[in-house]
Amino acid sequence: MLSMVQACHGGVVFNADVAAKLGEVLCEAQRGKDKLEHLKPLSVVEKDGYWRVESSGRGEVKARRSKGFGVLIARSNGRVTDSGDIVFDADLAVKIGEVLCEAHYGEKEIARQRPLLAIDKGGYWRVEGSFNRDRKIDGPAAFFLSIEKEDGRVSDIGKWLAYHPHPSVVPLIREHYRKKKAESGE
Repeated sequence: MLSMVQACHGGVVFNADVAAKLGEVLCEAQRGKDKLEHLKPLSVVEKDGYWRVESSGRGEVKARRSKGFGVLIARSNGRVTDSGDIVFDADLAVKIGEVLCEAHYGEKEIARQRPLLAIDKGGYWRVEGSFNRDRKIDGPAAFFLSIEKEDGRVSDIGKWLAYHPHPSVVPLIREHYRKKKAESGE
């Protein structure tokens, strides 16, 4: 059975534009906005299931005054090959969530989901959108993403679908859960 991440069309990072945007977000987080501007444009090359994102050498001041920038980003799950915690704070997790939400669901959806919220879950960040987060109305709900702090790997991504059962079936559902709880000895 495929996971939600594996089922994404062409992977979580499915094209060079998404890889470039993620590269810019990571470069800015690691080096700062000024350095990013000097290292741009970033080049993106796909090889063996990874995107190689690096400073292209065509920037105005290139790496004479600073080291170049380069990361490998897995096409399938967004895992970044580098050292140390890649996604080191909530702001960076939210920026990555915005890039991936827009890439997978479009500009209208990211506008509807803003502001995104990042919750520290120990070894990973849980990023969630704001739209219908409380699931009070049936239909599309909040965007979600879990991203590992260490390597940026996306373990799940999607949108919730809120559904409220018809009142006539609620007693049947409650009875089912009551029996399950009794069987498990809770």
